[in-house]
Amino acid sequence: MSKQKLPSTQPPAESKVPVYLAVLFFLTFIVLVGLIAFVMMEQQVKTMMALSAVAYALAAMGFLAVVGWAYLRGQFTDYEAVKEDIFEIEARE
Repeated sequence: MSKQKLPSTQPPAESKVPVYLAVLFFLTFIVLVGLIAFVMMEQQVKTMMALSAVAYALAAMGFLAVVGWAYLRGQFTDYEAVKEDIFEIEARE
C-alpha cells in the first residue's frame, strides 16, 4: 500500500504586510498625538500648523495604503458580480 498525502488542514498563509502597515501607522499616530500635546503645552502656533499638515498627510497615506492593498488583493477586478449577487438575493426574497 502506498501512503496517500492528506490535504493540509491549515489555512493558507496570508501576507503580513497589512498588519505591518497598521502597526506603522498606529505608532506614527501615537507619536503625532504626543507631539501635538507637547506643542499645545508650549503654545507654538507655527509648529502646530505643521503638525496638522503631517496629520493630514498620514491620513492620506493610510487611505492610499488600504486602496493599494485592496487593488493588489484583486478587490476591484469583478465589481459586476456583487451587483448580480444582490439582484439574486432580492429575487429570492
